[in-house]
Amino acid sequence: MLSRVFERHEQAGRPPRWLSQARSRAASFKLQEAEREMERNRMLQLMELERKQAIERARHARAQQARLPLWLLGLGLLGFALVFGAILLLAR
Repeated sequence: MLSRVFERHEQAGRPPRWLSQARSRAASFKLQEAEREMERNRMLQLMELERKQAIERARHARAQQARLPLWLLGLGLLGFALVFGAILLLAR
């Protein structure tokens, strides 16, 4: 029955108004879906970038922490050498 309705309107040359509106809405929905998909992909890219930056920040923080004890150790050794040298000079 539905096919007869479509055939009748196709023969009339112009589709019915409701069909034109439905096609227009379908095109609009497809466009909105495409936009949502693009936005989702962009969000995924931003999340991936943020994840990589967080990993890099953590790596940098670990490297800074690893360097700090060496600096303190060097300072401690220098202080020890100065104190030991002062004791040797005073002991003469």
